[in-house]
Amino acid sequence: MTVAGDALDVVGLDVGGLVAPVPLAPERHPAVVYLASLPSTNSKTSMRWALRQCAALLGYDGPHSWLACPWHSLRYAHTAQLRSKLMERYSVSSVRAMLSAIKGVLRECWRLGLLASDDYQRAVDLPALRGSRLPRGRSLTARELHDLFASVDQRNPQEARDGAILAVMAGGGLRRHEMPSLDVESYQEGALRVLGKGQKERLVPLPRGARDALDCWLDHRGREPGPLFWALPGTRRLGLVGVEKALRRLRLRAPKVEVFKSHDCRRTFATALFAAGNDTLTVQRLLGHADPKTTAIYDRRGDEALRTAANTISIPFERTRTP
Repeated sequence: MTVAGDALDVVGLDVGGLVAPVPLAPERHPAVVYLASLPSTNSKTSMRWALRQCAALLGYDGPHSWLACPWHSLRYAHTAQLRSKLMERYSVSSVRAMLSAIKGVLRECWRLGLLASDDYQRAVDLPALRGSRLPRGRSLTARELHDLFASVDQRNPQEARDGAILAVMAGGGLRRHEMPSLDVESYQEGALRVLGKGQKERLVPLPRGARDALDCWLDHRGREPGPLFWALPGTRRLGLVGVEKALRRLRLRAPKVEVFKSHDCRRTFATALFAAGNDTLTVQRLLGHADPKTTAIYDRRGDEALRTAANTISIPFERTRTP
């Protein structure tokens, strides 16, 4: 039994249909096993989304399409044309993530005995992707940081907490999803012990201003064991949405600051380190990156350097002004 022809036309395949899905127990379903192997909730969410997009192109739609798609029947002809269709619709970085998800599921198909070794090797043997896009996001300027912190009423517990959140993220380069797991015990001798992606723990020393902001918050919170950042009022651990709302409140109190995302704080941290002359390896360790190429993307000095370089070129054009 095969998938209907019109479903395959979505991708434009002319190599025959996919085998209809066979019900599998969760412990035998390659997509379930693959997602379970990922280290973080964020990774699971991102790759589940990637699998849904790929399943849709293969003729399966809906929130559970990644479960319905018969991944074990994919062959090189399918993955090669799927790669081509993805390149027409998404950025290079998104396609890389989607193909990584596909390859991860196919690897589990092989491990579970659902896909022969030769078929697996051919299906994942895809050409490297070329091209790049301008990096997303931005770094905050020194003036913007000054305005954000100046807007904080240090006598107000919520504002003191919000200021400390910004200080830790911009002064320590933490990811948004690393913030909720911090405990008071994580903060020792001016440094934070952070559990990041892949269950990798790193020590992040904080600059003086960030330590002062955190101490200001702890004067309100107290230093008894428990979550470092509480959702006020009460003692419930602040979640991801709470972190984003804290940054939004700060921005609204500083009207001259342009819109920024939580991850822009991390870009601000990396850019400041590079501007101060720190080498890539040091910045990589502080950010908790596995690959120095990823670290380089966070360096936002490039835009200003390009503008400075462009202005060194003399173009002898003088605009004539009409009276």
